[in-house]
Amino acid sequence: MRPITFPTAALFAFALLFAVVGCQEPPTEQEKKLLALHEAPKTDLEKLKAAAAEEGKKLNAGDTNIALTATVELATAYEKGDEELGLEVDFYRAAVLYKRAATNGHARAQNRIGVMFEIGQGLNIVRNYAKAVEWYTMSAKQGYRNAEANLGFMYESGRGIDQDHVKAAEWYRKAAEKGEPFSQFHLGLLYEQGRGVPQNLGEAARWIERAAENGLSAAQFKMATMYKEGQGVEKDAITAMRWYERAARQGHNMAQIQMALIYFAGKDVTKDHVEAYKWLNIAAAEDDRDAKRYRRLVADEMTAEQIDFAQKRASEFSPEISELDPARDADMPR
Repeated sequence: MRPITFPTAALFAFALLFAVVGCQEPPTEQEKKLLALHEAPKTDLEKLKAAAAEEGKKLNAGDTNIALTATVELATAYEKGDEELGLEVDFYRAAVLYKRAATNGHARAQNRIGVMFEIGQGLNIVRNYAKAVEWYTMSAKQGYRNAEANLGFMYESGRGIDQDHVKAAEWYRKAAEKGEPFSQFHLGLLYEQGRGVPQNLGEAARWIERAAENGLSAAQFKMATMYKEGQGVEKDAITAMRWYERAARQGHNMAQIQMALIYFAGKDVTKDHVEAYKWLNIAAAEDDRDAKRYRRLVADEMTAEQIDFAQKRASEFSPEISELDPARDADMPR
């Protein structure tokens, strides 16, 4: 039989006391504190849920001048799953909480609801590009940079709204000036192609390099190509290789193949079959046909010992983790 702890015994005593006197006398301050302590949330998840519930109560009471921090934090935990809080992914609950905050003007929540509509995320949300544009617009007008980038992407691709490269460039620029890598990259591409802005390869390189410095592997790969070909920058094979390597270390498949070809050719670097095979082995793990084909060609010029060593080097490779949102890549802003 479990022993009765002091707080539990105190609760029994209070209950008995109230039963005897018919609850005619209110509890003392000490009794109130003891009861509040017993009923208080114990875990971080309980505390977060309690804080979100309190925000909900305030909204229902007409108080809209609150930050809704706990509501959005809990929504994010449901959307992505949170091992520390013990939560599995639950898009339905995430959407409900985001919607509560979004309808009350929370810019990040508005953007996340837009994302959910764009990709049809969750059982209760069907893909609807027009709805996504509505929510992105609300968030972007508040200056939220991810929403500005997302809205630029919708204008550029013509999703849920008429395609308009001028407006795409305008929204990309707003986010790009705030340091958002996806928009920096795509604004650079617009300058390269002369869509929505005058064609300007120097300006293209300037924005793409900023995105590359901010960790976007697609921009790093593009920057390497620009230095390799002298597009918007002075031709520089060594700088090109540095950008290829940065992208390759982040897991960019085509950059890994380029690194292999550079080492195999031995131009501007010492010829190194082991290093070439290593990068091709890494790229081939993603079922890349070109990587597999090149790997066979490189292997023809290697000894069995060299191949074993290169395979060992490849098995030790672990992609560098970018600080960017993992849901974001070159084709899908978030």
